Amino acid sequence: MKFRIGGEQPIFTEELGTLRIVFSQLCEEHEIPTTSGEAGGIASELVRLFQTGIKDETVLMVLMRAKLNHRLAQSVG
Repeated sequence: MKFRIGGEQPIFTEELGTLRIVFSQLCEEHEIPTTSGEAGGIASELVRLFQTGIKDETVLMVLMRAKLNHRLAQSVG
């Protein structure tokens, strides 16, 4: 079973676990409620990256941490 959300590659049900792990860990690290708008933005970006072919959990974590840390740095400074 596959679902298209708007990217180039479909996300198969067996791949959702990777997205779920990365999403949960990022929200926990940055103390973001998983039902918040900010968490929704994280989920959207993860899906976008995944559908461009970035499917490695470690790579997704590194890219998303960099993005979140950059955003945090901008809001502080």
